[in-house]
Amino acid sequence: MNKKKISSIMVIFIASLFFISISLMPAIADPGGGKGDGNGDMDPPTPPKGPDGDNGGDDGGSGEQNQEGIDDEDDDHGNEQNQNDGGNGEQNQERNQSREGDDDNDDINDDQERYQQRKMEMEFERNRTRIRSEWGQDDYEDELEILFEIDHGPRLKLDYENNLHSSENELSFDVKIRELIEYRDTNRNGRYDEDDIIVNSYSFKNSNFKNFTYQNQLSDDGEDINFVSTQTEDDVFKMNLYFSGNFSEINNQILSPSEVKIDFIINNYPYEEEDTQLALRTMLNTKHETELETESFDEEQGFSENESVLDINSLNNGGFFSWAETVIVDGNVKPVNSTINSEIEETIRENEKISNKIINIYFSYPRGSNIVHDPKVGVVSISFEAFALQSISNLLNIDNIISYVGICILASIMFLGVIFIRKRI
Repeated sequence: MNKKKISSIMVIFIASLFFISISLMPAIADPGGGKGDGNGDMDPPTPPKGPDGDNGGDDGGSGEQNQEGIDDEDDDHGNEQNQNDGGNGEQNQERNQSREGDDDNDDINDDQERYQQRKMEMEFERNRTRIRSEWGQDDYEDELEILFEIDHGPRLKLDYENNLHSSENELSFDVKIRELIEYRDTNRNGRYDEDDIIVNSYSFKNSNFKNFTYQNQLSDDGEDINFVSTQTEDDVFKMNLYFSGNFSEINNQILSPSEVKIDFIINNYPYEEEDTQLALRTMLNTKHETELETESFDEEQGFSENESVLDINSLNNGGFFSWAETVIVDGNVKPVNSTINSEIEETIRENEKISNKIINIYFSYPRGSNIVHDPKVGVVSISFEAFALQSISNLLNIDNIISYVGICILASIMFLGVIFIRKRI
């Protein structure tokens, strides 16, 4: 082999080394090499205390009371598990393909999962559940409190604050589930509006709801999740809540630690007429700005598909009330139509005028005996932003830069040396 061939081989080798050094940069900047787990607990949250100090149960009694109604819920859970099967086949197939840094194949980077874990505590009573969720990492921390109560109808209240921003670091809103409306769709637009005729209404404000039942469950990917359920005394309307301190997969969708998945379930509503359908009226109350969007934060992150959302935004924080654009009606996937209107309510508190925005959201469902719909409420935790900042910080870490530059300089010197030798030859 002559010297020119040897020199050519060396040039190719050194050039390859140069490009390999570039490819090493993501590994050098891997955020997983810095911090460990987040402030969240890896173990399941402490079981909630009942009103008498015992764990769970409608009457503050034994664990058997928590089991009450589970068998009756099996059919509902069957429908709930099928909620997204109709449109998420491709998404599910993608999640089955292993990706670098995603050992559990849940489509979330493992470092991000550890970084964003939350520490959760629950207070459990017969007619209310309070969820306290905290996150802390580096110099950042936030707190999320969710109150779920059923006096005067189901109500979810969310309060969130963080220390990332020096001002406007709080966010608050609540969602009330008000009534079922049986209506005749006179203009045949598939949704409830002012032109339609109301045949009957089922107000939850004056209805009795059964005491909460509580369960610890496993998500589709084996994470611990908490499950809370309540329903009207006649079993016509039921609500399920799912939440966890970790990222978890439910019905082919990712539930983040800073949100709650909800099931609205309608069973055997007593229709008064043959040509009517149902609308569920919910009401959101907040002092912050709101905006209706066709793509939710979870969709942007790749956690879910086919959602609409009402975003709630303060200067520096964001919350949301989102919902699936499809519903399961008697086992079949159908579209959901929504109608939204708003008004401003002004009150005087301590000689200060306070303006609250009240937004009515009507979910119009095709007629059926069993109806299952999946909304969510939550906030965009600063842990998402902090994780991104940490990744950039690791990328710009002086040790990483020195290592990377050193590799590049060494490869460049060798590369130029070979060129010089070739010219001499």
